[in-house]
Amino acid sequence: MNRTSEPLSLAGTPAASPLGYYSWTFGQAARDPLYIMVIIYIFFPYFSNVVVGDPIRGQTLIGYLNAGAGAFMALTIPFLGAIADKIGKRKPWIFGSHILMVLIAISLWWILPAGSSTGVGMELGFGLLLILLIAFGYAEVFHNAMLPAVTPIDKAGIVSGLAFSLGNMCAIGLLVFVLIAFALPGTLDWSFFTRGSSIWYRQAIA
Repeated sequence: MNRTSEPLSLAGTPAASPLGYYSWTFGQAARDPLYIMVIIYIFFPYFSNVVVGDPIRGQTLIGYLNAGAGAFMALTIPFLGAIADKIGKRKPWIFGSHILMVLIAISLWWILPAGSSTGVGMELGFGLLLILLIAFGYAEVFHNAMLPAVTPIDKAGIVSGLAFSLGNMCAIGLLVFVLIAFALPGTLDWSFFTRGSSIWYRQAIA
């Protein structure tokens, strides 16, 4: 197939192959569960209620956390958008921000309740969560900037919608896994639960 017969992207350049633009959808499918599980449903409530130890103060800190990350991104992301449009090299930025998110996600294991003799303190934990929010926003900017250049004009809607759907579907799947593997064993006496794998169960019988 010659270049003149190749489908054009939204940017007016030759679109990527199906492997390229569907791989873009799986990038969002891999990233969105981090936000949905860590920030919305699991870790931020844990940080507010357990790490801080005072739900009211914890929610106040979460508010400051979101406001601080939002203000920082509002001041810096327009410049990143210009970089994405002018330079065109988006993958190094995506790779770097994702590596940072992975490292911070691993470090969440050591964010322990206030008064713990080991682990990361509340202040450092707050800073790590702030960086996580900013890194996620940066990754989203460069990931979204790729869509017009990789997707054929007639497939932009389905590719974008598929990415959104896959992100939420993967998050729901992981939430169900956490529910069955960790949260419910020890609270419900169902034979198909693997009780020994549950932190909650071990605490209940201690």
